[in-house]
Amino acid sequence: FDKNGASAIGATSKNCTIAATYNGTAQATSCSITSPTITGSTNTPTVIGWSTAADTHSNQWGANTAKSVSANDTYYAQTTKAAKTITVTFNKNGASAIGATSKNCTIAATYNGTAQATTCSITSPTITAASGFSVLGWNTSSGSTSSAWNQNTAKSFSGNATYYAITRSSSQYTATFNKNGATSIGSTSQSCYRYNGSSSCNVTTPSITRSGFSIIGWGTSSGATSAAVGASKSVALTNNITYYALTSKTVTVSYTKGSNVSAIGATSNSCTIRNTATNCQVTLPSITAASTYVANGWFSGSTKVGNAGAKYTVSNNVTLASQAVADSISLSISTSATTKSITVVATASATSGISKYEFSNNGGSSWVNNGTNKTYTFSNLNQNTSYNIQVRVTAKSGKTSTASKTQKTNSVPKATFSESGVYPKTVKITFPSGCGSTYTCTYKKDSGSTVTVTSTTANVSFDNHGTLATTVSDGKNSATASYTVTIKLKAADLSYSNSKTGLNCSDAQCALDAIKKMLG
Repeated sequence: FDKNGASAIGATSKNCTIAATYNGTAQATSCSITSPTITGSTNTPTVIGWSTAADTHSNQWGANTAKSVSANDTYYAQTTKAAKTITVTFNKNGASAIGATSKNCTIAATYNGTAQATTCSITSPTITAASGFSVLGWNTSSGSTSSAWNQNTAKSFSGNATYYAITRSSSQYTATFNKNGATSIGSTSQSCYRYNGSSSCNVTTPSITRSGFSIIGWGTSSGATSAAVGASKSVALTNNITYYALTSKTVTVSYTKGSNVSAIGATSNSCTIRNTATNCQVTLPSITAASTYVANGWFSGSTKVGNAGAKYTVSNNVTLASQAVADSISLSISTSATTKSITVVATASATSGISKYEFSNNGGSSWVNNGTNKTYTFSNLNQNTSYNIQVRVTAKSGKTSTASKTQKTNSVPKATFSESGVYPKTVKITFPSGCGSTYTCTYKKDSGSTVTVTSTTANVSFDNHGTLATTVSDGKNSATASYTVTIKLKAADLSYSNSKTGLNCSDAQCALDAIKKMLG
């Protein structure tokens, strides 16, 4: 037995004996031998069996199997290593198309200790890239960005494998970075290619530096207050884009009460400085001054920075103090009078403003609250009478001020009289202007009825002695006047009268009576 490349065999030879025969007995033609075991080598570990030729690669006698033999012979151990088929699978991985989805090759079987080849060759299929992409080649990872095996190129394989088409975009996406008020940034732009049909690619955002400020990250607008992505973080790009560094600093303004201030609206408030800004604004709180004082605003040291409610611009933490000053009131009054009224006009101002006007016509013994109306008229007064007028104003701070003035009412004017003619006589009454509006003007002739006049004159005729009485009234006060009318005749008139009437009159009244009787 020849081990013929096997690692070992159970025996190199075996014998059997055909027994002798005697006395005409036929001898047997064969005897039995059990073949030895075969241990395959590393190169050809699989046992086929025994064969009478070294390279038959077939099994003529199984190992460790009995066989009848009739003559001496030599047997060769037969061992093998089976053929190996290798499959490479191809994934288009975002490409438009590939030439094949798999390819095979075979490593041939070997026999009787001969070493088997370790590889066989496969030619990679072609790749058609998607629109906007170009072909790089093949690689064993779907996320690869480089080629490990060019398309349509032979490559030796010792085992099954999977390869992915690797394609790259023809152009890059670029992220531009604007420092947007930051002191510095790690870079002003980052670009990337898209691979394997992807709609996006990734870049790493740069660092941001700004002393005294909090780093928020990167935003998509210069005025953003929250980050779309942090600094030094990976971000996916789906197109060209500009990012802006976002930084912030919170500034606090503290408030204290100064002297003569009873309350303030807040003890502190804050604002945030962002991005390119170097300052921010707060609204100054209210100031409530002590009684008779007025708020004078907010101060930084001796410098006034603004009144309550104003915007104050700050760049660092600061403390402001409220101040109040004594209220200042200015007051003057003017008056005008009629026969029954006095009108008072107050001209007043105060730092805090005027909240109330009060008026008195009796030296302050009693007051009329006129609210915020600065003009008041005292009515139903006596004519030709002096009144002690006083005005008291109250400022919004509570402070008061008083001014006074003596004003006399006018007198109601009297009617005047003038006469013309001898017989009859006409008396003209002249009344003041305003009859029928300001005044009620009347007259009475003798004991007759009262006549109301709406003009400035009235003519009254007398053919005998008589009287006129007039009244001018403003509704509260009145002025009266009277006038006596006397009819006088000359001596010739008396003589004529006596001759006609037969009377012997010695005075005008007698003569007038006689003439009236005669004319009858």
